[in-house]
This record gives sequence, structure tokens and C-alpha cells, in this order.
Amino acid sequence: MMTAWWRLSLLLIPFCLCVASGVHARAAMPESSAPVRLVHSLASSADPVVVRGDRLAALVGVPQDRVRVMAYSDAGLREIPFQIDSKDEQGNYILNPLDESRRANRSRAFEVNDELVFMGYDGAKRQEGELSGAAGTRWYEIELIDPDDASRRWVYVVIAETAQSSTMAEDYIHYDAGDDSIHSDLYRMAFSRETPFLVDNFSWRTTDDRSWSPNQIDTMKLKHRGKLFGYLGFERDHGDYTSELVALKSGPVRIIRRTANRVRVFWMLKTPKMYIDYIAHRNGFDMVIAIDIPFDIGLFFDNLESIASVDWRATGASTGLGIKHQSSSTVLPVDGQSSDEELRLDGDSATDFSVNSQYGSIAMGVKIDERVPVTKSLYLRDDRNMPDPPENQAGQFGNIGFRTVGWENIQKGITHMYFSARLRDIVPQGLHRQSTEHNRKLPLRKNGHEVN
Repeated sequence: MMTAWWRLSLLLIPFCLCVASGVHARAAMPESSAPVRLVHSLASSADPVVVRGDRLAALVGVPQDRVRVMAYSDAGLREIPFQIDSKDEQGNYILNPLDESRRANRSRAFEVNDELVFMGYDGAKRQEGELSGAAGTRWYEIELIDPDDASRRWVYVVIAETAQSSTMAEDYIHYDAGDDSIHSDLYRMAFSRETPFLVDNFSWRTTDDRSWSPNQIDTMKLKHRGKLFGYLGFERDHGDYTSELVALKSGPVRIIRRTANRVRVFWMLKTPKMYIDYIAHRNGFDMVIAIDIPFDIGLFFDNLESIASVDWRATGASTGLGIKHQSSSTVLPVDGQSSDEELRLDGDSATDFSVNSQYGSIAMGVKIDERVPVTKSLYLRDDRNMPDPPENQAGQFGNIGFRTVGWENIQKGITHMYFSARLRDIVPQGLHRQSTEHNRKLPLRKNGHEVN
């Protein structure tokens, strides 16, 4: 068990505090095989459908390698990409260490905390008449209803009598261990070798679907400041972190990538390890972490502030890089020159924004549990002459993110924040994102990793 002293420093990374997110089913799964109705977008730009095990009573206790998700098309019954992600009672993903076989969980029984994950637009027409299959096979129908136009598609969860081999021919998301990167047919992101919980490379798929845009970001940045015992001031940044990639799940619908991280508190003193999960899918990603605080923070700290941001590359100006705030229809150019509007946005309490370029748009947001007495605001610097730690080199180009204050008001318990990034308004030439059949023709090949 961590001592109170060790736990103090957990405050220093609130940017990464979040809980696993995804689009969860809102309708309870009945005990029988009656159809299950879920409200979920059927657009190809939507998040994956994530159905928790406590809503799939029929699957609980079934070995995962006996489960398949199917859909009907004009060509007949076909298996669609899906995966089962196991979670513990605290909501943490159960991942195998990098040096262990990724097959280990395939025979694990499906539990109430687990998640069944697939893409809504992979659903198809409803099978008329009675479902049939091999002797002993059980079928469960899921009806998907689009909230925008009330259109419907159906998928079928199939439970076989024995373990089944997957027939899926494609992945929607890929992991490359060679350069620690994740990519789909729309984007690619790679992680820092020195601090692998930070993204330091982001590229869009260009009009030629075999190439990538230049790297659009300089790096992710973290800053923390406050006072200990009311007078010992401290400042920390991402240069004070140590980080190690420790676990990975590479599935056909999403990738879960975990790092173990520590931050220097004072002198050579570091925190214990804490774990940060990236959950990446075709259209974006989430960062995931939870902090369990064993005491009232205000007993030791005050004036606590944390800033988490992404500094974009100067070359982004030549690609039409700009920032659009949720309160405005105007895209502000990122050019290293602070405008009056940019200065006004710095500190705005509305924190949703998008970063736009000629390649597309990335919508970003952060959420804190309503019960947590922490205030969030927008952070923005666009000044080519302003240095920034830890590099202390002049040049901030659209360095934008989130500032949070008031962490000293947090009492004992688990605190969560939610950070998300979603791709929007990008249609590379030749790619029709609303077309399921076209998506199946994309070169989404296996990447050499086992699919749990």
C-alpha cells in the first residue's frame, strides 16, 4: 500500500486522469434471446459500439473464444470485426504484459465487467425467419438505431458449442512495435521514445492513400505547479517523468496501450508507478487513468495548477493549421502571432475545440467528474518568440490544451478526468466514409499481432 507521502505526487498528472470511455449500450440485455435495441450512430465516423457485460447476460460465463459477431448482407452471413476487452471490478482493462502471449485471455470466460466491441456501421439487414446454424449454436440479435435518422441495422452475437477460429480478413486499427505507432486508414500517431505516454508525431492520411502528411505536432506538454505546506513552491513538467510501455492489446477494432509512469517530486524522490492507457480506434483515441487519493489534498498542498497541451509544429501554418473554439464559427490561424481573439480564448471556461488543417479536423475535449471541485479552462499560446519549458526554446505554435486548478480541494477517494480526440470532416480522395462496402476494400491487413 502506498504511503501518504508517495500518493501526494499523484496530483501532478491530472491531464491524464480519465476513465475508459467509449459509446456504451443504453438498453439492458434481456435474459432471453429477444432482440436487444441499442441507440448508436451508424456513420463510419462514429465511435465503436461498446456493450458492457452486465448488459449481455446471455454471454456471462461463456468462453470468449466461442463468441462471434455476425451480420447479413446480400452475399449471406459474414463475420464482422469485433473484440472482447476484459476489465476488472475497478474498471481497469486486464492486459497481458508485452513479454507474454496475447492468446492467454482468449479462453477466459466473458464476465459482467467485460466489453463487447464492434463498429455500428458493420451492421446490415435483418435476417428474416428463424436463425439457424451448427447444432448447439445460440444466436442473439442486436438492433442498432441511428439517433439522427432512425435508420436501423442488425448484428448477431453467436455462441458456438466449441472454440472457433476467426475468419475476419481486416483490422480497422493497427499497431507497429518497430516505432511504437498506431494507425488507421485516416491517421497515424507515434509515441516519444523517451517518455512513451506522450504522443510526439501525428500525421493524416493524404489524398494518396499510401502516404502520410508531414508530422503536425511538436510534442505533448505537461506542467504542474503549486505549494507544499503553504510555502515550498514547486514546478514540474514532462521532463520530470519516467515512462515505460508495459502492456498492449492489439485488436481489430481498437488498440489498448498501457504505460507505467513515475514523476519526480523533490530531488531524487519519485512517485510509485501509475498506469496510463491509450484506447485508439479508427476515428480517434482516449487517454485513460484513475487516481485513488487516500487523504484530503488540502492538508498538504495549495495553489495547485496543471496544464496539459499539444504544441503544433511551425510547418503547420503552411497547411492552413487553425483552431476553432466551440463558441465560434471562426477558425483562428496558427501562425506564431497572438491575436486578440486568441488572447481572449486563453482561460475560457468552455474547453471544447478543434484543430483544423487542409487534411481535416481533430475535435478535442476534457471532462471532470461533476462531484470533483476542480475548475477547468482553455489554455492557448501562439507566440513564436515565447520560450516554454522544459526545452526553453522560443516558439509556441498553437500550443493549446487545458488548465485545471483547485486540486487542493479534492478529498479522499477516486478522481477521474476524461480526455478525448476525434477525427472530423476528413474525406481523403477515394475514401467514402459512409460506405461500409467501400471501407471493406481498404488495405486493412493484419499487422502481425494476435487478436484477442
